[in-house]
Amino acid sequence: MATRYTTTIEQFTDRKVVAFISRAHVDDDITMEVFLIDRPLNGFGAVEIVDANRAIRPQPDGTPASPPRRPICPARLARGRSG
Repeated sequence: MATRYTTTIEQFTDRKVVAFISRAHVDDDITMEVFLIDRPLNGFGAVEIVDANRAIRPQPDGTPASPPRRPICPARLARGRSG
């Protein structure tokens, strides 16, 4: 089954699947299939929330975005302040 799913995703995306995670939860009847691919899809990508007011998003061509100008201290973020 994993081979069939992986092959289908690779054909649709023209990307190599590097990991496939499949989980099922029976109490709430939830099934999840996660595919990690070798590079972002153009126009799509993950969003990393570093601060409620700032987000790092990949560029439309799939290249990584620039990081924030200064790192955010997790302790200060927990207290509601960044920097």
